[in-house]
Amino acid sequence: MDLQNMTEEELKREAQAFGEHLARLLVASSLSDEQKEAWAALVPEMSLDQLGRFAIVLERYVDPAILPEMADLRRQLEAVKADYDAKIAALNNQTQASLKAVMDEVQAIEAAAKAV
Repeated sequence: MDLQNMTEEELKREAQAFGEHLARLLVASSLSDEQKEAWAALVPEMSLDQLGRFAIVLERYVDPAILPEMADLRRQLEAVKADYDAKIAALNNQTQASLKAVMDEVQAIEAAAKAV
């Protein structure tokens, strides 16, 4: 991933996805709740390099049997989001078409009123 050639929107998406990945790893880890809270408090102060290393270390504390489940869950969530995004796009297109039809009717009524 080339951070210098990414748009601000892409950077935000990547940062959010990485943050969600770290959160899932932290929750799934075998660390105590107290340790998880302490690490979660430190995350906002970490550099990108430290965050990357932290993710690698966290993966060691996650039961390997859970990792495929986490990946599967992520794929399922991404599929749901893609479906949701497609439905929202379709609704937006439908709304735009409906608004255009209303505007066309208003313009036709205004034109008819001027002709009278």
